[in-house]
Amino acid sequence: MRTDPPQARWRHLVFDLDGTLADTLADIAAALNRALQEHGASPLPMATVRSYVGEGAQRLVEKALPAASPGQCAAVTVRFLDLYSDGLLLHTRPYPGIPEALQRLRAAGACLSVLTNKPEALSRAILRGLGLERFFAALCGGDTLPVRKPHTAGLEYLCAQTATSLRDVLLVGDSGVDRMTANAAGVAFCGVLWGFAPDEVADAPLVVRSPDELVDGVLRGVSLWGT
Repeated sequence: MRTDPPQARWRHLVFDLDGTLADTLADIAAALNRALQEHGASPLPMATVRSYVGEGAQRLVEKALPAASPGQCAAVTVRFLDLYSDGLLLHTRPYPGIPEALQRLRAAGACLSVLTNKPEALSRAILRGLGLERFFAALCGGDTLPVRKPHTAGLEYLCAQTATSLRDVLLVGDSGVDRMTANAAGVAFCGVLWGFAPDEVADAPLVVRSPDELVDGVLRGVSLWGT
């Protein structure tokens, strides 16, 4: 007897990239610190870089150089992106269990997309290099639209690209920026505790500690998620 796979509770799962799908921190930190040193600034500890990630490259550099002028920050941002483009996949890897979780969600009929503040071309290159691009129907990067997270336009764009509506969406992310985006759009949010900013999402109504737990919650409505 054939057993059909369980169906997803949400038609459209929107994933953050950095800290949610992939651990990109080492490559981001290496490029940022080289750009800072070329500018004459001291490199930053990994933990500090982790706390700065999530609002796009420009904000990352602005946080790293709080006393710099807008022109200086712009120049360092360009240099950071050049360096980062050359080293996107040196240490970056999917989090354990992510490829398998995406496969299971797709098999259950869920539409998957990515909403990130990283530039679109770099995001696509990372997903392609990690073998994850095939799982996603759409992607919205930090430069795809004139605005980025926590603005809701990215979610609306992804819904338009996938013929879904906001009521179909579960936004999965690791940071307060992701949580604010979901709240502003009125969509469900699931915080992942393996990412860069677990303290910012730990008290969210829905949280998961592993990709398997995410799939179980979406497909089977385990007690953590309610019924």
